[in-house]
Amino acid sequence: MKVLLNDFVELWTGAEDKVNIKGFEMNHEGRRMMIDRFVGRDEFVPHDLSYYESIIRLIRENLAK
Repeated sequence: MKVLLNDFVELWTGAEDKVNIKGFEMNHEGRRMMIDRFVGRDEFVPHDLSYYESIIRLIRENLAK
């Protein structure tokens, strides 16, 4: 799945309730099913907020290099 970094940041800072994700999932027949939908925090792997804040910081640090 892909999500724009700014959208991801806004989701985890509380500025937005949902973000647009794009990508694909494999169905039970092994075929790719395209995805383009809005999801909230509840559809991400459950971690403490501090985990996502660390991820955002690390991504930004690596993009600045």
